[in-house]
Amino acid sequence: MLIKPITTLSLLTLAASLTLAQGSGIGSNGIVGTTDPNNFYNVVGSSLVASDFNSPSTWKNAIVCDDMFWGIKNHTGSIAGRSWINRTGNSQTIDNLLIATSFNPGNTTSVNITVRFGVDDRLSGVYVNGIGNAFTPPLGNHTTPTTFTWNNVAVNANTMNWLYFHQRDIAQVASGFIYDAQIVPEPATMLALGTAAAALIARRRRRTV
Repeated sequence: MLIKPITTLSLLTLAASLTLAQGSGIGSNGIVGTTDPNNFYNVVGSSLVASDFNSPSTWKNAIVCDDMFWGIKNHTGSIAGRSWINRTGNSQTIDNLLIATSFNPGNTTSVNITVRFGVDDRLSGVYVNGIGNAFTPPLGNHTTPTTFTWNNVAVNANTMNWLYFHQRDIAQVASGFIYDAQIVPEPATMLALGTAAAALIARRRRRTV
């Protein structure tokens, strides 16, 4: 019986196939007032403390809001398939929010996260699983999308993890957040997993010979 060897190339292909897509307003078709089932919010201050991250699964769902103040438009705009969200569904809401979405990275402990977003007024921080695992992103704007990548992010394998965005309102006229996130297993981690899998296959082959 011929067993195909696990190679670095095949591991990279596997990593690409495990890409997780997260975003705001997915499945809402951009309808204002629709509940976003994938994003939750906590009303917070301009700075965060550890308790702000507690129990995100119990937070209220974000609401798709109108895009009347912003150059980035809902659903079919420059971040296609995504919509603006905030606490009320009305863009003229003044809030600082911690927005959370969950993901399961599979059998890996490190991922790379690429986010394309718009914000009113600024994105002050990005976090995974709490305040201790943080990234300082570009501030962003609401006219054209901003993109950043956070590499080698520590995650918990085979269980629910939480990705948080700290959206801050400065001008106190309108507030909202729109984003698309791609979460990909880090190739080095996949290589380690593949080495373990190859060793397991080798042991099985020896037993069957």
